[in-house]
Amino acid sequence: MNFKPPYPLDTAILFLLFNRPETTLKVFKSIRLAKPSKIYVAIDGPRKKFKSDKNKIYKIKKILKKIDWPCKVKTLIRKKNLGSAKAVTDAIAWFFKYEKKGIILEDDCLPAQSFFWFCQELLNKYNDNKNIFSISGHSPFKILLKKKGDYFFSGLGSSWGWATWRRSWKLYDKDMKNLNKLLKSDKLKKQLGFFGAHIRKLSLLEAFDQIKKKKIDAWDYQLGVSRQLNNGLVCIPYKNLIENIGFNKFSTHTKTSPYSKRITSSNLTFPIVHPKIKITKEYSNRTLILIAIEFLKSYIKSLSNIKKT
Repeated sequence: MNFKPPYPLDTAILFLLFNRPETTLKVFKSIRLAKPSKIYVAIDGPRKKFKSDKNKIYKIKKILKKIDWPCKVKTLIRKKNLGSAKAVTDAIAWFFKYEKKGIILEDDCLPAQSFFWFCQELLNKYNDNKNIFSISGHSPFKILLKKKGDYFFSGLGSSWGWATWRRSWKLYDKDMKNLNKLLKSDKLKKQLGFFGAHIRKLSLLEAFDQIKKKKIDAWDYQLGVSRQLNNGLVCIPYKNLIENIGFNKFSTHTKTSPYSKRITSSNLTFPIVHPKIKITKEYSNRTLILIAIEFLKSYIKSLSNIKKT
């Protein structure tokens, strides 16, 4: 379906890049088609042990020279590599020094055109509503529910193509210092139900342990803690607006995905139908079931390893 923009795109975009010129070009072509009036570009520096990084970053810089529409451009190009988590969080903090709200895209999150206007409309609509924490473009499930609008609200949400406000980012807890406060409260139970709260607790504790031991270089678990501690909700479209094109053996974290590798994106029809603000638990239930399955697989694997030894 061809998408016709309902009005100009005047919401700023933060484009997060590193060493993937192939996926960067695809995402850039989508941004170029949308013609945003402001774009912020952050590129992490090359790693010392990977000589190919410099050449890949050079190719990415050449792609950015194709910004040929009327557009204000700001860049944050690092000489040294900060790593996945710090590069992303520092770039978002830099972005929100200048902007009160905006759209955030990584180099492997390919948006349908309506994604940009979906984010813009909801950023404006919920600008003063502190209960709404962020907007997600990725929606992997067909919710088994009668639709009462073009999107729904959830206590969980993806950062594969998203948008938020400075007011939300100010709550970001990079060290998960408030994790225990969240776990001891009844906030997860209220948002996710009894079963969902327990699965979420296990996943957050596991993530905290992995981050502390520096086994993973993550930043999005911390975002979830910050959001749920503050009872924040995520707006998620019924139609998936983001296709993740970064799953391969070179990915930093996720090499494969049980569902997202197969899902394609499509466009919303404007004007958007806005629902009442009410949590839809079907989305979080399905997400948490997948997490529970992964826990079970990991547990069975650990038992198998114990038997072998």
